[in-house]
Amino acid sequence: MKRLALILALASGLCAFGEQEVFRLVRDTETGTTAVIGVDNVARQCHLLTPDEFCYVTNMVFKWYAHMNSTREGRAALHGKKEGGVTVTTNEVGAITKRQTYEDGYVHEETAKVSKPRPKDVIDGIPKPRVIPVRHPAGISQRQKEMREARERIRQKKPKEITVNHDANTGKDTVVK
Repeated sequence: MKRLALILALASGLCAFGEQEVFRLVRDTETGTTAVIGVDNVARQCHLLTPDEFCYVTNMVFKWYAHMNSTREGRAALHGKKEGGVTVTTNEVGAITKRQTYEDGYVHEETAKVSKPRPKDVIDGIPKPRVIPVRHPAGISQRQKEMREARERIRQKKPKEITVNHDANTGKDTVVK
């Protein structure tokens, strides 16, 4: 039922762009193919989309539209020639916005990034002291050096020796230290 509603919505959407009015949707019971038959009684093949296919197609169209609008040439191909001049405005924060109108009414808007001034390394005319990390001669930090030394101490310890007696009758093991 969702497929039928989806295809009818798509077909009615296609009618808005074209001159033809959709009359009915038919499906061949032998082959399973679907077609849209218009007022002119011509069967035009169509494909019913699953919800996953529909999401994929609409996402790809969205990405294509965004990509085309990202360049001047793409905007000109989609929306026609530029109309009027460029409008530049500045808001209270200082962000500059540029607007350009195209033939079909599309308005492309670009906003310049406002960069905040970086804090200086000087407070009241006195430079901040630089923090110099203490490094081991091997180029590792003090914490890494301590971890390596602890691991080496553990490795150097004498291994513990234990004796395990296995009782074959009961199948149990006993540990003798």
